[in-house]
Amino acid sequence: MLESFVCNVCSKTYSMLLHNDHHIIPKECGGEETVILCVGCHQVVHYLAYRLVSNDTNIESMVGAYLDSEGVKDIKTAANKMINYIQIVAKYMIMLKKGEIETPKKKKKLEINLNQSYKTGLKQLAKNKGIGMEKYALIVLLDHLKGEMRHLEEQINNDILELLGKKI
Repeated sequence: MLESFVCNVCSKTYSMLLHNDHHIIPKECGGEETVILCVGCHQVVHYLAYRLVSNDTNIESMVGAYLDSEGVKDIKTAANKMINYIQIVAKYMIMLKKGEIETPKKKKKLEINLNQSYKTGLKQLAKNKGIGMEKYALIVLLDHLKGEMRHLEEQINNDILELLGKKI
């Protein structure tokens, strides 16, 4: 059975399939604390933060218009929450731009431990394709993940159809 959540901004209930973890302090700036937002509210927070950094002063009316269009009941409370999140994101965007803070260093290396026979086979296959072993391994891994995503999407579709069938 699919779980649901209540968006921290608009207070509407959605399926967990539509949730976004919004980092209050952007994760690029080391933020770890999150709140759960619906996809729409999360996109609007980041879009309007960008607009605010670009000196757009019409943020409050855009927030109100968005929330009204979504049928939010308590627009004032939702707008205050959304504007607060927008201002925090914008503040950190400006600090990053000015070089006042640095983004944490990210590990860019993916390590996969393979036994020697797999390594030898992978090297030969990569050589046959005319590319490096690391690039070939990444291609194989991505193809595998795409297959897993297709399987997950099919499973979600089946769950939704099952859910709809129970409601009919």
